[in-house]
Amino acid sequence: MLYDFVYMLLLSYVKSQFERINKYIQELKEQSKEEKVKYAWTISTSPSIHQDITNKETREEKIWILM
Repeated sequence: MLYDFVYMLLLSYVKSQFERINKYIQELKEQSKEEKVKYAWTISTSPSIHQDITNKETREEKIWILM
């Protein structure tokens, strides 16, 4: 009987820790989405950065073609 109670307490503790971790992951996910939107907006409004990215992609494509 006592072992069952201790086992239940242990499981409830583990459950609470998993919930805490899941909450933290959700917060990170939301922050990541906001940062991606900000980054995408910056790239789309800055032509020089956009050109650098397209040139980089072109270089990578050429490397793959040569391989």
